[in-house]
Amino acid sequence: MFGKELTPLLVDSFNWTLHNNKIPPSWAEAIITIIPKPGRDKEHCQNYRPISLLNVDYKIYATIISKRLNTFITELIEEDQTGFIKGRQTHDNIRRALHIVDQAQKEKQSTILVSIDAEKAFDLVNWEFLYKVLERFGFNNKSIQCIKTLYHQPTARIKINGNLTDKFSIQRSTRQGCCLSPTLFALFIESLTQAVRQNEELKGVIVNGKEHKIGLFADDVVAFLEQPNKSLPALMKQLEMYGHLSGYKVNVSKTQILALNYTPPKEIQEAFHLNWNLKKIKYLGITITKGLSKLYKANYNKISQEIQKDTERWSALPLDLKSRIEIIKMNVQPRLLYLFQSLPVEIPQTQFVTWDRIISRFIWGGKKPRVRYETLQLPKDKGGMGLPKLKEYFYAAQFRHIICWCMPDYTAKWKDMEIEFVKYPIQSLIGDQEIYKRIKNNIDSITTFTLELWFRVIKKYRIKKETKVLRWVAFDSNFKSAEYDKGFKQWVDKGVTAWCTSRVSKT
Repeated sequence: MFGKELTPLLVDSFNWTLHNNKIPPSWAEAIITIIPKPGRDKEHCQNYRPISLLNVDYKIYATIISKRLNTFITELIEEDQTGFIKGRQTHDNIRRALHIVDQAQKEKQSTILVSIDAEKAFDLVNWEFLYKVLERFGFNNKSIQCIKTLYHQPTARIKINGNLTDKFSIQRSTRQGCCLSPTLFALFIESLTQAVRQNEELKGVIVNGKEHKIGLFADDVVAFLEQPNKSLPALMKQLEMYGHLSGYKVNVSKTQILALNYTPPKEIQEAFHLNWNLKKIKYLGITITKGLSKLYKANYNKISQEIQKDTERWSALPLDLKSRIEIIKMNVQPRLLYLFQSLPVEIPQTQFVTWDRIISRFIWGGKKPRVRYETLQLPKDKGGMGLPKLKEYFYAAQFRHIICWCMPDYTAKWKDMEIEFVKYPIQSLIGDQEIYKRIKNNIDSITTFTLELWFRVIKKYRIKKETKVLRWVAFDSNFKSAEYDKGFKQWVDKGVTAWCTSRVSKT
């Protein structure tokens, strides 16, 4: 509203801060509101979650710096880290972890997945260590001083029952509520991931000749290790050394370990007090099991029960039809969509029918429906209410991976795995089921599921003819010239791939 009036003042203020390495007093102070954690004893401080509020001018300034860092941050931080990095997704590391589990079980490899829990990782960041990390990454003195200025003698006050406590100083941590904090933390913990990758005593999982040791989403860390008797002690030693220097501290009691084809010897069990009998672990909101066949039951059964209980509880609320549909869109749909995007598993038709029945019962308050369910699912401009079609969302979520295959600028380690599993260009298969049938026995089960679902949907909607333009000229099973003349394979190097993207017209 007052952009024209405020912008010149803010520019002058920000430039003054940048050149003089000083911040206004109000930028240094945070107001912390505490929220009790559900089901915890309110007598203990650790059972409250602090929410920090910062000066708006400070947040604008920090956002500008963050956006500038994000223009090159992908060149500094490896693909192992998928949190807070533009173009990277939570689901990238989940799908990668599932590939590693599937590979270990097929090859009978002794493998462990270690889901590492850090104690208040953001709150324990040592500033001096952070500055050293920035220096090693090549940040110049002016850039590092800019960060130091924001972390110079910050203070906070706690708001309790409407009253504020006296100020107290903050000696460590990335500032909660600061737009720059996620980027700084990603740089901070990248030093750990580089140390893990370079540690020759740590033996990662080999998939298609490439080694995978670690995956991260911000502070959620999972290690993929072969030769556990040697690799686990090396990992713990590495974490201890890193923690001594940086402030990072592992919470052993909450660290989970999934052992595949491996039983730890007595000395390993005594050295590391972990639960070695786990048949599944929780990672990024997904339950990872020892086999892909168990993923559906481990994840969807629980969420179905939660949706059932929630809708029964909400039914007592005095809500109209529109409000009830909005609740489904805002609460139920996102929870299911996250699983749809994360898990390459089949969902039986009976489950979709059950979800639709639960939703219908809720939106009509347990009474007989007055409008057909399919009508409510129509868009608003066609007389419906836009009620989600869960099965269509499931298809769309699964086909996101196919889109990623076809995006040259999209990079992810799960994508590299799937491309290596398929001896043909993986993008050439989506329009050519004949080729897929010939080679499907040599493709991993996750990629196979995605392609099988794709071809099933093509058949369902009768669009096989339309998808033929997705075939690659050099690999088209109906283009016999390419089969007999291997010179057509060189077309791919020249950028001639699918019929729909080339200037060549099929005759």
